[in-house]
Amino acid sequence: MKDKYAEYISNLINSVTQNLLIGKAEVMLIRHYNSLDLKQDIAEKSFVNNNGIRYVYHEFDGSVMANAYEPFLSCIKDIYYEKYDISVDEFLEKCGVYHLHRSVIKSFFETGICKRADEVLISEIKYEGRMMERAIDNMLEYISLDEKIVFVFNRINNASESTIRILRGMLGNKKYNNISVMSTYNEMSRMPEHIEELWEEYIDYLSREDCIVEWNFNEEQMISDFRGNFVFSLEKMPEYLEKLYNMYHLLAIRQAEYYLNIIYKKIEVEKLDISQEYVFSFMELYTEIALMLDNNSDAMIYAEAMKSIITPDDKEMEFRNRYIWSKIYMLSGLNEEAKKMAMECYDIANEQGNEFDMFRAELAHFVAVYSGWKETLFLDRHSEVPSILLENAKKYGYYNQLAHIYVFAFDNTADKFNDIDKLEENLEYFYKGINLAKSMGNERLLIEGYKKNIMLASTNGLLDVCNYYYSLLTKVELIKNNKFEIANIYNGQGYNNCAAEKFVKANEYYNKALIIFDKLNEPEYVGETLYNIAINAMLASEYKLASECLEVCLSIVKILKIDSLRICNISKLFGLLALCYYRMGVTYSCKLTLQSSLQYLDHLYTTDVNAKRDSAFYLWDDDLFLCHYNNALMLMEDGKYEQSLDEFKNAQKYMEVSTGFLFFSATQFCMDKAILYRHMGENEKAENIINECIKFCEEKGYVSKLEMLYRFIGKTENKPSVWNLSLEGITLLQVESNVKSLAVQYSYKRQKHNMEFLSVWQKTADNFDDTLEKLIETSIGTFKNYFNMDYVLFIRFEKGIPVIKHADGAIDKEKLNYVVDFFKNNRTEVITSRTEINYYEYKELIDNVLYCDRINSVIFAPIYKNENLDSIFITYSILKDSWNSLNSKIAYDKDELPIFMFFFRELLATIERIEDKQEIKQINFKLQKANARLSQLAVTDMLTGLLNRQGLSEQMDQYYCMNAKTNKKNEFAIMYADLDNFKYYNDTYGHDIGDIVLCGFANIIDKICTDNKGFAVRYGGDEFLMIINSSDKDEIDKMAQSIYCSIDEKEGFEPEVCKALGEKVNVPMNRRLSVSVGIYLLPEVNLHELRKSMYEAISYADKVLYYIKRTEKSRYLFYDEVKEML
Repeated sequence: MKDKYAEYISNLINSVTQNLLIGKAEVMLIRHYNSLDLKQDIAEKSFVNNNGIRYVYHEFDGSVMANAYEPFLSCIKDIYYEKYDISVDEFLEKCGVYHLHRSVIKSFFETGICKRADEVLISEIKYEGRMMERAIDNMLEYISLDEKIVFVFNRINNASESTIRILRGMLGNKKYNNISVMSTYNEMSRMPEHIEELWEEYIDYLSREDCIVEWNFNEEQMISDFRGNFVFSLEKMPEYLEKLYNMYHLLAIRQAEYYLNIIYKKIEVEKLDISQEYVFSFMELYTEIALMLDNNSDAMIYAEAMKSIITPDDKEMEFRNRYIWSKIYMLSGLNEEAKKMAMECYDIANEQGNEFDMFRAELAHFVAVYSGWKETLFLDRHSEVPSILLENAKKYGYYNQLAHIYVFAFDNTADKFNDIDKLEENLEYFYKGINLAKSMGNERLLIEGYKKNIMLASTNGLLDVCNYYYSLLTKVELIKNNKFEIANIYNGQGYNNCAAEKFVKANEYYNKALIIFDKLNEPEYVGETLYNIAINAMLASEYKLASECLEVCLSIVKILKIDSLRICNISKLFGLLALCYYRMGVTYSCKLTLQSSLQYLDHLYTTDVNAKRDSAFYLWDDDLFLCHYNNALMLMEDGKYEQSLDEFKNAQKYMEVSTGFLFFSATQFCMDKAILYRHMGENEKAENIINECIKFCEEKGYVSKLEMLYRFIGKTENKPSVWNLSLEGITLLQVESNVKSLAVQYSYKRQKHNMEFLSVWQKTADNFDDTLEKLIETSIGTFKNYFNMDYVLFIRFEKGIPVIKHADGAIDKEKLNYVVDFFKNNRTEVITSRTEINYYEYKELIDNVLYCDRINSVIFAPIYKNENLDSIFITYSILKDSWNSLNSKIAYDKDELPIFMFFFRELLATIERIEDKQEIKQINFKLQKANARLSQLAVTDMLTGLLNRQGLSEQMDQYYCMNAKTNKKNEFAIMYADLDNFKYYNDTYGHDIGDIVLCGFANIIDKICTDNKGFAVRYGGDEFLMIINSSDKDEIDKMAQSIYCSIDEKEGFEPEVCKALGEKVNVPMNRRLSVSVGIYLLPEVNLHELRKSMYEAISYADKVLYYIKRTEKSRYLFYDEVKEML
């Protein structure tokens, strides 16, 4: 059977080879069911020689960490060094490798370790990922021009995500006319979750193209493939770190995440015993990868883990951690926090004298203003750029950052766009950046730069400038086959035509954009396009279509649970819809919708419009204009003319600030205000305001609006134009239905996100070994990060008294008592947001407990136990600063309440478990302490504190255990001591004095033994042993002498006796306490006979002592000195 198997493989390889020779490249996948293992020796026997084809065999082993783009990148490297005499730089140039990736690939070629000249921008990750894949594609194409290649892959089901991306890119790609791929695939294996979708696409294509060959030798179960799952090895940590950094630089992001997740669990859950430097590096890398995947909440967790490792004197780690925190904050839209962290980085770098890190910190501080270039479409400010920053960007090769600064930080004022013929002259820095982007091949930066100028020009009514940049935009290669970008261009062209009053043409462009975004399943962009259609329809007085589009917009916002579209807040949608209802004469609907707008703008609406404008008003002008305008119309409708006029004046102040909205608002606003003046009998004012508006429209060339004004004053009898705007090829019902279908996917993603949160938090809680306060802080921090909450208050009752366990800000006693009383009387959870009907129902509770007037969503969660209020959790998110802020907020509703309540209850349960554990731990500690005391008593002489006979026995056992496996020399000296004249003290002065003497002597020998690595034993009565870990006679002799010296210094303990008796006593010299000591030396002891040898030595020492006692007391002798006399 094996011969047939080998022959069959040979035929397949030969078929692939022959087809490639005649110009037919192919991809063949051999599908089997645990029955094929295509080993290298079998494959190589089938390779045809001398036919101008290079064969590359590779077996994928899922149990080891794969390299990025394995084996393609290594193969390219090997072929380069084998065949090409040009430099690496020339090779990469010829292959058309993206400029920013050349340093990465060059360093890999030269050292095997990837390094990048600058830092990758998170805002360009998707683009750079595609460009890296293109680099691999281009290099493969280049090396195959001179030599056709057949790749033979075994176990391709174990390939990494980056490899499968390259394989998928080969399908139907004419670049690969000289490359064929033959692979084996085990249908019984399971792909990692992050690869499943990609793999299915690959398999589906091959199946459609009839590229899958079924393996028919299934009767021989030749293999059992257990090598699909990565097997971690502690010894390979340096190798893992190197490979992971390569994946990071080569942008194999999902692949890196797969391995990092496994290692993270090893570190956090299994408490892997590795150096803290490794843990820090892994956490740092995981944080970077999380940011690349837009998982900012996860990044915060990993960055927090980094922080816990840093020692106070490790400034490098401190810089690295704070630097990555600055990235996290800026990419989360927390620009002030990012700037603060960047300044702390600068201080550290400055202290260390590290100029490069000082530059990086300065750059981070500057880029924080722009949220890391994550959102650049709505820039309308010119920044002061330090010249040293530009110089250092050049010095350190940060040309991509430099280009971004030129494009987005300069030339953002309307006056620079006024003359279309002098754009390059006026926009000096912008074009510096554009030219730099062109030299790097960064087409994404070209697109974003042109789009920024289009937005600036359009908001200032410069339609010719808009069209100019649209023409440049369409020439960018990246745009041409990108449906998403084409739809954005349609939206832009629609806007220009709308502003030029070409309403039908505008509607056609918007219609095209809507169809594309709908097919691409981009609901937020669908909402944006419907908003554009509505604005165009309102200008054309097609209010029914406009209201229907706005209703669907609001439906999309509600379904997606977001607080804004990309181009406006929800309050603006309410304002526009209310205006539509008013024009349609549906007053009741207008009032209801206006109320929703007022509810959303509650924190801004009552503020004096003449007050100093701060960031709270940034880009809310349109919303406030519409709110005041609609209210003015309602008041006019109710005959409250004075109040209506005040509201018209308020609205006008906001309208004058929002110059880009004038083309939409000015004409109708002036007509409505003129109507009010007529109602008030002030016809002259009415006439003046209309004349001013006519002048404005004449200057702007608004023909349609002029006709409207002329009709209003009776200057023309022309009937209003009827545009009959409608949607073609798609209906609003279809749009809403598609969005609802997508909502199921969004809901699933949110549920998955919620489960991930619980999983991450549970792991943290289960392995928590710090204080309860730290647990609460960490748990609530994780909760806030995951759900983008700004505030949490946690109150817990302890012995019936409410205690604040966590508060993001102060809360006074009055507010604390209010919330406690409320939930004692109202046993219900509260969750609401500004867009919910029940918001005002709980407004009193919110205002009485919380200080914030910008609350977006708020949750009050009381927890009851045994019918009593046990805890209260309060959390809220605040409204973002403006509709284009990155820090988007979800409008939470009752659907999220279960997950929040589950977390709060689990946190309480965890706190109680830890409290129980701590209580048990305290009890156990006391028991252990008592047991230790009992154990100590069992081996200790109660009077002197020395070891007793049992203690001597245990000491020998311990010595054996500690030294059994060492080469240490085992030698001892046994000193057997007996007190002389002790009976005199005991009989003359009493047993208490005898005890004092015994303790005094015990202290002397205990100190001597401790100083000489030995121990003392009270062997019985007034007999003592000293066991010393030495058999050096001179050393022991000195110790013996020191005993007698110490007794002499103590004067036979006479002073102690006097003190104890409280009277002067004189002990006769011949009755003074002394000691006799017999000494036996054990130069070498067999540990296995330690106990036997020790007791024999004690016996010999006792014999010496006995000899001393019956001859001449108060002296010491060694055994070898008297053994002949014993």
